[in-house]
Order: sequence, then structure tokens, then C-alpha cells
Amino acid sequence: MKKINVKKVFVIMLITILSVAALSADKVKITWKWLPTNENIEYFRYQLDDTNPDNWTVVDSSITKVTIENLEGNKGHTLFLEESTDGKKWSDPEKYSVMPVTKKPKKIDKNSQFIIASMYGGLQAVNWAGPKIKGWRFEPSPNFFLYTGVDLGFHNLVKWGERSSLGVNVGLGYQAIPVGEKDKKVNLETYKKLWQNASGNAKYFFESLYNCTDLYFTASYDVDILEWLRMEFGLGAFLNMSWPARYKVNNKFISNSNMSISFGTIVSARTTFFITDLISMSVTPIYRYEIGNERGNSLSLQTSLGFRFYK
Repeated sequence: MKKINVKKVFVIMLITILSVAALSADKVKITWKWLPTNENIEYFRYQLDDTNPDNWTVVDSSITKVTIENLEGNKGHTLFLEESTDGKKWSDPEKYSVMPVTKKPKKIDKNSQFIIASMYGGLQAVNWAGPKIKGWRFEPSPNFFLYTGVDLGFHNLVKWGERSSLGVNVGLGYQAIPVGEKDKKVNLETYKKLWQNASGNAKYFFESLYNCTDLYFTASYDVDILEWLRMEFGLGAFLNMSWPARYKVNNKFISNSNMSISFGTIVSARTTFFITDLISMSVTPIYRYEIGNERGNSLSLQTSLGFRFYK
């Protein structure tokens, strides 16, 4: 029988990325399509990356394509194809190769909108005793409290020039303040005494504190100083809620059943350092002014660890 020339076989190769393994090469599927050289062809046979006599897959002439999945995308693959009129005598194999699939890393657009989710902690100086003015000298009487919270920042919402933009921040904070200590200096020794008074009982200890939640919202003007350094100037409002507490006097607990709610304005200036494209650290001085309560103004300094997510 006349030898069949398959050099004229028409092959279309379609490559589709199926999935990307985080710590290994890309997995791909490859579809090869072909056409017979003439109308007398009754069979095809193919084999991937080899011509082992025992590994051929034989199909009839109605099958003109094959899809092979879960192939390594970091190396090339070759399909060897032969055709026959009777399924006994085969043409010389023709090979059709697909080069390695390289996936380019997605480039982050630094001008696109992004979110920074942060966890923060800090030290707050609260002017419980109110300002004391002697002549032209301002003498605040602060107490210091530890606090923590979470913050969610939405940035690049509105671009303003080459390096400036507008954004918003919302946050929820928590702090524990000793009951009955508002007009006294509060430090770590204060908390130590409360723990001793509670006889080491955590439940009684936290019941001896004003447990305060602080919800705030700020609109910010953001400036990119460097690629890894950003300044954010915020102005907004806060709502503070203090839960009921009780404290110990003469070995007896006295209940304080009043829940207090206060609100006011907030001013902040945040400096953010981007350790990587996705991880940041920031330092933020914050001033709060409680409306209707001259003793409620406070200045705090918080540090935070954040994670950036691009839209």
C-alpha cells in the first residue's frame, strides 16, 4: 500500500490554564486538533512525548482531537500522530510540540483602590481632671490607659494629583479603665492593685473596670511620600460606650449600673510603612474631643500591623 504522507496534516493547538499550585508548577490542559490528509484515512493513533510501540492510542477517523489534562506547564509537550487506511500499516509519526507555558505574575497597580485591615494597640492619655490653665501655661492632667482594636481603611477612593488621594477609615477599639480612679493617676501599679483586690479572680478583675468600646469613622487625605511610605491625615467622629462595672470598697463590691455613652470629634495623623506590597506597619497619634465634657478630651498613640488587599 502506498505510504501516507502526513506532513500536510493540519494541527491546531489550544492551551488552557486549569489551575496554579501555590508551591509547584502550573497545571495545564492541552488540546490537539487535526485533519486527515485524504478521504481514505480510517484510523489515527497518537502518543504523548514518546513513540513506544505499546503505548499508542488508536481512534477512528471521526476523532480529530484529543485533550490531555494535568500536564506540567513548566515544560514542553509533544504529541506524536500517525494515520492509517486499515489500522495495520501506519504512516511515519509526525510530532506537534507545545512550548512551556509561562505565567507572568500579575503586576500590582499602585494607583488602584485597596483596603488595609489592621490590628492595633496603644497607649491613651485621658485628661480626666480637665485642663488647668495658669497664666499662659496649659497644664493637662493625664492618666494613661492601654487599649487595642481593629481598623479598616479604604484608600485611593478618589485620586487627587500624582501622589494624593482621598480615603476613609472605620475602627472599633477597646480599653479597660479602673473604676473610681478618674481623678487619680493611673499606671500599671493601679491595675496590679486591682488584680490583688480581686484575689486573682479574672471575673472580678474585669468587673472592676470600665470596659469601653470606641467606634470611630474618619475621612482621610493620603499622600504617598515614597513608594514604601504614606501619610494619612484624618478628620471624623467617634462614639464611646462604657459598660457597667463594680468595684471593691472595704472588701465589698459596689455596683455601678450606669452605662455611659459619649461622642465627639477625632483628628489623626497616620504614618504607614509598607514592609511588602501586602504588609504594613503604622504609627498614629490621635486626638479625641468629647462634646459636652471638657474632661473627656484625650490624646493617644497607637501602632498597628496591617494587611493590604487590592481591588
